[in-house]
Amino acid sequence: GHAVFVEYHPPDIPLSQLIVAYCHQVVQATGNTLFVIDRAVNSVAMASAFAEQGWGLLCMLDDNEHHGLASFEATVVGELDDGTPVYSGEWQVPRPKDPRHFVIVASAEGKTLVYWGTEAFKKALEPTEWPRVYRERNEIQELNFKAMIDHGGLDINYGRKLIVGPDRHHQR
Repeated sequence: GHAVFVEYHPPDIPLSQLIVAYCHQVVQATGNTLFVIDRAVNSVAMASAFAEQGWGLLCMLDDNEHHGLASFEATVVGELDDGTPVYSGEWQVPRPKDPRHFVIVASAEGKTLVYWGTEAFKKALEPTEWPRVYRERNEIQELNFKAMIDHGGLDINYGRKLIVGPDRHHQR
């Protein structure tokens, strides 16, 4: 929730190229080894990199990477506050080099959310807590983005619908 340090990178650099080095700095500064990161780091390679460090990483699978509960050997481990069942398990077809553990929430509307975490994250938090923790990351992150945009006045419109020439405010 609080900034530890600020580091500038080109806006077009993929997160996966710098996230492990960045997290090393966070661990050194705070001692925190649990990370919740959005789908930009969703890969077996990233899960392996975090697992090798002994760090916990919580992320989500993209919708095109699974076929709902049928993709997993899952058992019910609890339910959310609204009564939605929470499942935990591994891939239906084993993938020996995949260090990810899965928590699946299949809502009544037919939407299946698949969270994954490394072994360290699995030891730190109960599977029924994963959806709440991931949602909190979204809320905190979105509020911070709104505050940064508001502070810089980036969404202010002074009567022009079309900006002629380069938008210097967004560039700054």
